[in-house]
Amino acid sequence: ANLDLRKWTQLLDVLGPVDVPKKSFTVNNKAELDALLEDETFARAECVQLVEVMMDRFDAPLALQRQAELSGKTNQYTS
Repeated sequence: ANLDLRKWTQLLDVLGPVDVPKKSFTVNNKAELDALLEDETFARAECVQLVEVMMDRFDAPLALQRQAELSGKTNQYTS
C-alpha cells in the first residue's frame, strides 16, 4: 500500500495486523474532540482506535506544553 507518511492516521495500517479491526479519526478543534469523545460508538471502543488531534501550537494545554518541554530535555541526553 502507498502510504502518505504525513498522515498519522495511517499508522494503524502499517503497525497493526491486517485482520484486527481498526479505525482512525482526525479532530481539528475542541468541539470536534468533544463530539468524538461523547460518541457512543467511539466510547464502546470495539476496535483499535487512533485519534490525531490537530491544534494550533498555542492551544496546547499547559500540562502538555510542560510535558513536551521535559521530554525535550530528557531526549537531549539519550542519543
